[in-house]
Amino acid sequence: MRVPRLSPGVHTCAHTAGLRRARIELVRTRFTMKYVVYGLTSVLTSSAAASAVMRYAVALGQAGSSDLVAIPAVDIAGVPIAVEVLLGPGVPLLAEPAADDLLEPEHREFIGDLEERTRTVLARRSERA
Repeated sequence: MRVPRLSPGVHTCAHTAGLRRARIELVRTRFTMKYVVYGLTSVLTSSAAASAVMRYAVALGQAGSSDLVAIPAVDIAGVPIAVEVLLGPGVPLLAEPAADDLLEPEHREFIGDLEERTRTVLARRSERA
């Protein structure tokens, strides 16, 4: 029996639940880095950092506020850098998966800071309502 090829390196078989679960887990962990696209440029950062930036941008948009964020990233040579980005209402932003990268940095301090900022913005917003 021929197993259909769904995407590079991923196979599945409709009658085998174990393979389906393995495929889902593989797809879930396949992209460990993300590009945060801002204007005409993109920033390569960890998927957790990109998600934190997106959540914070949503909170700022809902609150009608803005903030300057230094996103931890890597340049084209793989050197760690910080990229300052203005987040706020009307500022288009997207996060898209990057190719596999086993060297994904954790950025725990950055993510913790953005989570705290997000909670603060949302708390201020709910106090006004």
